[in-house]
Amino acid sequence: MDSKKKNLTVCILFGLLLAVAFLACLFLPKEATSDSERRKLAAMPAFTLDTVLSGRFMSGFETYTQDHFPFRDQFRTLKALSATGLFHRQDNNGIYVSDGFAAAVEYPLNESSLDRAAGRFQYLYDKYLNGSNRVFLSVIPDKNCFLARESGHLSMDYAQLESLMAQKVGFADYISISDLLERDDYYRTDTHWRQERITDVAERLERSDEFRTLTAEVEKKLGKRLTTPDVGVLLGLNDYLGLPADVIYLLVCHCAERVERRYGPGRRPGMKQIEKEGYAWARMGIDTQAAAADYLKKYAQRQGMLPAYMRALQMGERKPSPSEEKYLNAWQEMGFQPEAVALAYDKTVLKCHEMRWPYCNGILKRWHEAGLHTPEEIQQGDRPQSRREPAASAGEDKSWMRKYIQQRDKGV
Repeated sequence: MDSKKKNLTVCILFGLLLAVAFLACLFLPKEATSDSERRKLAAMPAFTLDTVLSGRFMSGFETYTQDHFPFRDQFRTLKALSATGLFHRQDNNGIYVSDGFAAAVEYPLNESSLDRAAGRFQYLYDKYLNGSNRVFLSVIPDKNCFLARESGHLSMDYAQLESLMAQKVGFADYISISDLLERDDYYRTDTHWRQERITDVAERLERSDEFRTLTAEVEKKLGKRLTTPDVGVLLGLNDYLGLPADVIYLLVCHCAERVERRYGPGRRPGMKQIEKEGYAWARMGIDTQAAAADYLKKYAQRQGMLPAYMRALQMGERKPSPSEEKYLNAWQEMGFQPEAVALAYDKTVLKCHEMRWPYCNGILKRWHEAGLHTPEEIQQGDRPQSRREPAASAGEDKSWMRKYIQQRDKGV
């Protein structure tokens, strides 16, 4: 009899416990999210005839009670501690802790998942984008990639993952950032980055995006696909000389216009020409869009004056050669107008009987150093010096002349 009472008491207590738990699930205040799991918790399913008959109510209610069971977080903590501390398991539901960092076991590499992801990316690209849009792809390695190396836990081959994704998503330009990350760039109990530690990653992504956009625009301007050495020239201008992408693009446009103007439509500059001009810009300090715009404005003004200078040199309407253009640009920078250059041309022809550019340049440089730039200044300041014989001074000794005359009269 005592045994029956004990069993009955146990059943009643167990039933009361279940009833209390059930009522607590129904009436205790509910949390909408779980901070520890960083997810939304299940909501109470709608109680209707349709949901009851279809079984959706019971399925949803089971999930609801699991998410809102009283002291659920405490029970989860107890389970985790017992699994790792008591039973010495390396992980708890795929989560492990090493040196104060928690991470999920990511192993092995699931290629079918990569295929599904690549397929979704391709679908989005085909549906919403087109060939004129440039797309960039970067795989962010999980914290386990770095933590597993130190703790000895299993980890997938992230280098293989990056390689496969770059191959499967062929329409996108891949940007690798794995070499910029380490374990301490992640939160200890979170899978996310620490924003204050990933500025170098942001800079690479931004620069890669900007630089890749630059290469695309240069390809359009030059009408060809850039080779690896071509891209290396642009990268040198950007990295070594420090020219921003927008300045490099203006530089390329400038070189293209010069070649077209000199050799006709359809002609394009070579990358060596662009590189040489880039170094010239760097020496002149043209490293901002404003500085480039100012230089190009002045360059256009100088180009517009070239025909007038050629006419002043009696060369008609022909275009100057590259070496001649250098002289003309230098004279403009000195401040000489075509009328002043015409005077230097006259002097050159009178002396050399033909136009000699170095001689004419020497005349103009001498005038420039003397501060003579206008025709009036030149005519006033460049008069030839008198070559009259200097008069003999009153006290000069002329005895030698008298002696010479006396000897001549005596017939000596």
